[in-house]
Amino acid sequence: MSHRPKRVARIIGVVAALAVVGVFISAGRRRGTPEPSAPASASTVGLLPMPACAADVTALLDGLRVGDTVAGWKVQAITAPQDGTVYVYVRQQDSIFAAGVTRKGNSKAPPPIVTDSYEIMFGMPQGSPPPQAMSLVADEIATRIRRTEKTVPMPAGL
Repeated sequence: MSHRPKRVARIIGVVAALAVVGVFISAGRRRGTPEPSAPASASTVGLLPMPACAADVTALLDGLRVGDTVAGWKVQAITAPQDGTVYVYVRQQDSIFAAGVTRKGNSKAPPPIVTDSYEIMFGMPQGSPPPQAMSLVADEIATRIRRTEKTVPMPAGL
């Protein structure tokens, strides 16, 4: 019976995560943001469909695509901008988390990583990703952005 509180907490966490994603998606649609044209095989995190990113986001991320590896973590999804942020979801075994990329000055809290034009944050963990691993993934994404940000226009929606 000692597993029941953990199970309830896990269910509450999943419901909360789904609610947050729903808010991001509906907020973007309410503002009149055009729905991205996603291929039939749009990237997913688990069973939750995510809006796929456009070519301008791929260019900013120096060609990063679903299936690539970042600091030992497999890229599960790269979203189109949602509320001014692109999310790169990565997975390793049973752990998933996201690194968020937004335009400089857009974050409500001080971001852990800042480039000339962008801020990179990380969070939304599922499972138990080590904080150091999340930081390494965000650092590698920042390195990719630093290589491209002077030559690639800011993606639409950021």
